[in-house]
Amino acid sequence: MKHTKDRKWYINLLYAIYSIGGYFLIPGILYSIISNGKENDGLSQIIALLIFAITLFIIYHKDLKKELFHFIKNFKSSMKDSIKYYFAGLGFMVLSNLIIAITLKNISANEEAVRSMLVDNPIIMMIQIAILAPLIEEIMFRKSLMPVLKNKWIYALVSGFLFGGAHLLGEPITLTSLVYIIPYSSLGVCFALMNHKNKSTWNSITMHAIHNFCTGALLLLVYGVL
Repeated sequence: MKHTKDRKWYINLLYAIYSIGGYFLIPGILYSIISNGKENDGLSQIIALLIFAITLFIIYHKDLKKELFHFIKNFKSSMKDSIKYYFAGLGFMVLSNLIIAITLKNISANEEAVRSMLVDNPIIMMIQIAILAPLIEEIMFRKSLMPVLKNKWIYALVSGFLFGGAHLLGEPITLTSLVYIIPYSSLGVCFALMNHKNKSTWNSITMHAIHNFCTGALLLLVYGVL
């Protein structure tokens, strides 16, 4: 595969469509085949996501390899920037979640589902949320869109809101559910901005993984699983 900059614009667009659109189709199809009709088969779900992740790495492996060297070489300065962007996004996410929780007195259906699965199957879910989700989602929503959306703020906003919207799939579409796109999108926007500044997808992959791991571990402590 060629580097992103060496590909025609329409090839980058097709790869972005595959990366984002494929996520909502391919893992589900693979899960149905691998699980053989079993419900809530966590291992089959991980295998399905891993196969899809491999296809993304095949597409972008040259870029990701180059960006990894850049990330390691500039680790101190890039992580300093990434932490600033992360806490800006986290602060807005926490504030908006507090306002929503006080106003609506509930949490999103996605959040409830994740908490339930985390408590029921902590090892499988921690692998999924702390390793596979950051890798797949950052390649999908950040890496694939950056060469397609040249403007920094258009890229960040589109990336962020697609990221936020993806976390609401499966919920009934109501005004109450749609409002949760704000806290979910805030981190997505900041992940996009940190990548745009540092020219490496590994910045957001790293911060996303740390965020999900810490959140998952905290929930397990709260629910007495750890």
